[in-house]
Amino acid sequence: MTSPYSVYGIGTTDFRSYNRSSGMGHAGLTLQAPDWAIGNNPASLAALYKSWYIVDLAFAGNFVQYAGDPIGINNRSGRDFGAKRGALGVKITNHWASSIGFRQFSNVNYRYMGSVSAEGSADKYAVDYEGDGGLNTFYWNHAFAIGRRLKAGFTLNLINGSVNRWERMADVNISRVIETKVQDYYSGLQMEYGLLYSIPVNKQWLLTVGGQLGQKTSLHPERTLTVLENEVPFIEEAPVTSADFHLPLSYGAGMALRHTSGLSITFDYNTERWKPLQIRGSGWDMVNSQRFSGGVEILKSKIRYGRPQTSSFFQFGGFVNNTNLSVKSNQLAEAGITIGYGGVYGGEIRQLLYNLALEVGQRGTTQNGLIKENYFMITLGIGFRDFLFSKGRKYD
Repeated sequence: MTSPYSVYGIGTTDFRSYNRSSGMGHAGLTLQAPDWAIGNNPASLAALYKSWYIVDLAFAGNFVQYAGDPIGINNRSGRDFGAKRGALGVKITNHWASSIGFRQFSNVNYRYMGSVSAEGSADKYAVDYEGDGGLNTFYWNHAFAIGRRLKAGFTLNLINGSVNRWERMADVNISRVIETKVQDYYSGLQMEYGLLYSIPVNKQWLLTVGGQLGQKTSLHPERTLTVLENEVPFIEEAPVTSADFHLPLSYGAGMALRHTSGLSITFDYNTERWKPLQIRGSGWDMVNSQRFSGGVEILKSKIRYGRPQTSSFFQFGGFVNNTNLSVKSNQLAEAGITIGYGGVYGGEIRQLLYNLALEVGQRGTTQNGLIKENYFMITLGIGFRDFLFSKGRKYD
């Protein structure tokens, strides 16, 4: 188990982009680089140098310690490791860049023990509740440079995946084991839009402001039900009618100050409007989320082909997040601090990009019988950069 709160809805939604913004408190709405693919804002990719392509993958390992009344000596910790994002991006013309890729949207990974009583009887029976799966986003991004200062972009997201939930009832008081499995396969399309505008403050400082908007959309489920009695199928993958799950309107705004020395300071604000959707269950509901994040980057660069390119960078930052989940009238809060380091390895043309980020934080509370998560996360990003085409020109 890595997230006990993933029992609700479609699981724990993940706001992290797992890229170069990971070490800056995940503040990346206005973060852009001419030699590094950053996709927090659909417009950011337009800052790339023309004719380069970049392929990258991001992995994350999460180590969690749990606290609270439901936690015992045998379930105090959890861990998880996996691929979180992958992308291919290229600046095709002077004004148009595009990328395709995938990223994790939500995660389901929990296991509980409880008891239920049969109708007409006071007897209690032991039950195991378990869930896994989650949703992923497969996206196609287009970004455009409109003049020297304005950039715009949009992203088409295909969100799909399955959420699997088991309920196993087995007790010495009954002579059979009953297992119920409900599987929901979700699928839906979503559009995101972004803008960036850069303003020279003076000869040393450049101010960039920007915003992002995500459309409200619906995920259409296909639900099946399987019931086993002593491991013998009683009902097998029977279709069950289920209502759509709605994703909310989301938007964010940010600003970044970049100095010619390589110093950058970024701030972001993001919100998701879940409350109007009225998604709720017994003792829980989805509420509006708000996240404030900020970070600092210190960059070293070299001149290659007459243009500056990243050599290495160091980052630190933090965030405060009021999440979209309220349990027992307690809106779950999350906060963390981050540090990061990255750079470039290789020759003048083909180059390996890498970035490493560490995050320490906590989520939840021990009030009202809830669970607090204290976690430590490691994010590793690896990329490869090369010329896609040069139209016969030679570069010195």
